[in-house]
Amino acid sequence: MNAILEFKKVIHLFPPDTRGLNHDEIRLLSQAHHNLSISYSKQGWHDKAKGEAEEAFDLIPSSENKEVLELIKQQLSKNK
Repeated sequence: MNAILEFKKVIHLFPPDTRGLNHDEIRLLSQAHHNLSISYSKQGWHDKAKGEAEEAFDLIPSSENKEVLELIKQQLSKNK
C-alpha cells in the first residue's frame, strides 16, 4: 500500500497539462502511472489499474506499457 501512495505522490508533483514537460519528466510520469497500474492490479482494483495503464501508454506508447494495458484488459474481461 505504501507503494501506491508513493507513485501517487510522484504523479501529483506534475501538472495535469503535460505539454510543458521535457522528455525525462514525461518518462518519469509514465513510469509512475505504469507502476501504479501494476500496484492497483495486484490489489485486484482492475478498473483503476486500467486507467493508470492507459495514462502510461498515452504518455509513452512503449511495448511494455501496451503489454501491461492488454493484460489488465484481459483480467477485466475475465471478471465480467
